[in-house]
Amino acid sequence: LYEYLCTLEPNNFLFLDGLQRSYTQIKEYDKAIRVIRRWLIVQPRDVNKMTTLGGLYYDSGAEEAADSVWKLVIATEPQSMQLYRIVANEKLEHRLYDQCIRTYLDGRAASKTDAEFADELGNLYSALQQYSSATTEYLRLIKTTPEQLSLVQSRLSIFTAKPEGIRA
Repeated sequence: LYEYLCTLEPNNFLFLDGLQRSYTQIKEYDKAIRVIRRWLIVQPRDVNKMTTLGGLYYDSGAEEAADSVWKLVIATEPQSMQLYRIVANEKLEHRLYDQCIRTYLDGRAASKTDAEFADELGNLYSALQQYSSATTEYLRLIKTTPEQLSLVQSRLSIFTAKPEGIRA
């Protein structure tokens, strides 16, 4: 259906997006990649689709291409913390936890703000049971924004109920 609709309206985002998602669901990554590349000819600054393209390259086994695309997304505006967040979230969806952490840390360095992405990193470290690192990130967060204390207490309570979490 989406293939037919795309022939009728080749520049319709909803049709192209539906076609790309359909191909992705049935693991036709090469076709999904072609759909996104066709969209990027029309909308070359669509960072969301560029990031998704990186994910499709990763899914298809082209990890170097994925990494290149994700670096390109960030390079379009390296001072935009939103771009780091978008790329990190895509990496997280693909369970690239170390790369996700690296992206957040690179974003922090670019922002020159010590607590940038502290909440995201705290959550990620906590999920990975790296409780000491999670605690460090949550301390960064309340140091710069004390009004986040109740949020941090809530996040810490998740892992302080575990013996290994208490040691952190």
